[in-house]
Amino acid sequence: MFKRLVAAAAALLPTACDGPVTNPGAARSPAAYSHFEYVAGHGPMLLEVHNAPFGGGAEREDWIFRNFAGAVGPRRITFTRDVEQAVSAPDLRAILVFFPATDASPAQLCEGRIRTQPQSQPDRVDAMAVFCSRDQVLSHVSGWVRNLQGPEDRRLRDFLGQMRRDLFDERP
Repeated sequence: MFKRLVAAAAALLPTACDGPVTNPGAARSPAAYSHFEYVAGHGPMLLEVHNAPFGGGAEREDWIFRNFAGAVGPRRITFTRDVEQAVSAPDLRAILVFFPATDASPAQLCEGRIRTQPQSQPDRVDAMAVFCSRDQVLSHVSGWVRNLQGPEDRRLRDFLGQMRRDLFDERP
């Protein structure tokens, strides 16, 4: 029995190490959740996507928009790239950057200084997301996921959902 438990745990270990792993930023504005609730209750939020993995293009970005949207606590958030459709845009917006420069900061992203780098590890997708009020950071999260089997891999969808929750969820 013990050998079977050890074998089962060993089989799960590579999957657990592949992510997704996220790291919410420590500096979080007390206004982040109230701004999120306002937008979620009134329509889509402006989302900027930069350097999409597995090739950009409208179809890939649409997939990212659909999978970054979803529930955060009792609210559901949707996103648009159209400033005219977005609630409180461009004042309130989210920015999602794949393969950000190693020295990129959330403040730089809110200020519009988006710097990316080539994918450094062929089996790893890195990302940073920031929730901005004008040029100020309300909240941010960074993370990674490994060993994806392609652009439709469930773990990429899980990674985007985890980033969304870490970016917008109210914390005690």
